[in-house]
Amino acid sequence: MSTPDIFNQFFDVHSHIHDHPEHLEVFNMKTKWNCPMGTRPSDWELVHEAAMKNPNRVIPGFGVHPWYAHEVAENDQWKDTLKEYLEKHEKAVLGEIGLDKIATNPVSKERYDLPTQLEIFKYQFSLAASLNRVVSVHCVQAHGYLLEYLRQLKPDQFPPKIMLHSYSGSHEIIKAVLKLPKKVGSRFYFSFSKLVNLRTKKLTDNILMIPKNRILIESDANTLEMVDQVMEDICIALGEIWGCENTEVAEITFKNSLEFFGLEE
Repeated sequence: MSTPDIFNQFFDVHSHIHDHPEHLEVFNMKTKWNCPMGTRPSDWELVHEAAMKNPNRVIPGFGVHPWYAHEVAENDQWKDTLKEYLEKHEKAVLGEIGLDKIATNPVSKERYDLPTQLEIFKYQFSLAASLNRVVSVHCVQAHGYLLEYLRQLKPDQFPPKIMLHSYSGSHEIIKAVLKLPKKVGSRFYFSFSKLVNLRTKKLTDNILMIPKNRILIESDANTLEMVDQVMEDICIALGEIWGCENTEVAEITFKNSLEFFGLEE
């Protein structure tokens, strides 16, 4: 069991707590910081409101998730709206963006079109670089496509920091990303969550391959009530892998999060 003070060093770098906005009226989360990630234009206002009401607890994220890329592909109006929300928040993340090769549309039962995802992802990645904003990247069974794209870019075409959230790729991809030339690899961070990563057998190998100063933790929760428990659970899991106390995990990952978001302690 964690001590109460440990929650003051929990930085939830990726969540969707705005999915249930009615729970945000009383912001009773013990975790110190939370970063709710917008996934499509229709939820950006909810993220904005959460950040405005809790400026010392919330860093907002605005982006188009690969599951919703097809919804914006036919009309460019979302691009101006995205920029407007980012400009309202100096520290806002461009996210959640990314690629997903296996997710299916619940209505059509067909997999989301990858070329469309790539088009929307590349635009947002480039926008983040031009605006000097950090990004949160969702990537499922598409790490090869992601790496191929990254290898085509020049250093000034990368955002200042890139988080691979709930990282589910191989350790070979970790090696390749960290070795990207001209110090670009030093811009990458890897985040892990209970809800995604504790179900995979490769978590230990991946964690031990990544430098400790590049590891972040997240809830990926879609309701405020879940955040504290799942943050504690992933903290415990990392402590078991690293062979250290939960308080040390919290301290390390909190410091990493401040560095990622460019915040003062």
